[in-house]
Amino acid sequence: MMKEKNIDHSIVAAENLKDLAFFENVSQSYLDEIASSAIIMKAEKDDVIYTAGEDNSAGIFLLLSGLVKLFRKGEDTTLDSAEDIVEGETFNSLSLFYEKKRGETATASAYSRLLFIPKQALLDLCHIQPEFNKILHDKTTLQFNRNKLHRILLNFYSDEVDQSILRKIILTGEWITLKHNSKLFDEG
Repeated sequence: MMKEKNIDHSIVAAENLKDLAFFENVSQSYLDEIASSAIIMKAEKDDVIYTAGEDNSAGIFLLLSGLVKLFRKGEDTTLDSAEDIVEGETFNSLSLFYEKKRGETATASAYSRLLFIPKQALLDLCHIQPEFNKILHDKTTLQFNRNKLHRILLNFYSDEVDQSILRKIILTGEWITLKHNSKLFDEG
């Protein structure tokens, strides 16, 4: 994986951050601060972005284009396919507050461009701006809960429901009525 050259990373970052659900309700001044430390990276198909078990001090990734696959460690330490990350989605946000070591391996399933926001830049802003600290902590807590829910639903409904449908369920909150949602199983 390589850093892209000859581009203004902060301009590209600022343009992409403002539309992200993860940074929704974050003031423009905070977004500008975050964007100033962001790096645009590119990964070729099958490049490993990071590996499960590594020290998890990196930061948040936003997939600008391409496709990334996350693999989580199974109970027997083999890697189980967990989920596909599609354009516009963030991943590795749990590294900010919840994981000391990476719990998953991320690989590019196609040529991909990623926006990388270093953990330290976000934590520095958290120390300076308590309001941003609360927003970021709330967002990572929500992401943590969604990831746990995704794993539970994927294990329980893996034969009946397509992964993309599980993602929709988690994001919309429909999982509460999943047991009674016959339309879901018709689509899956």
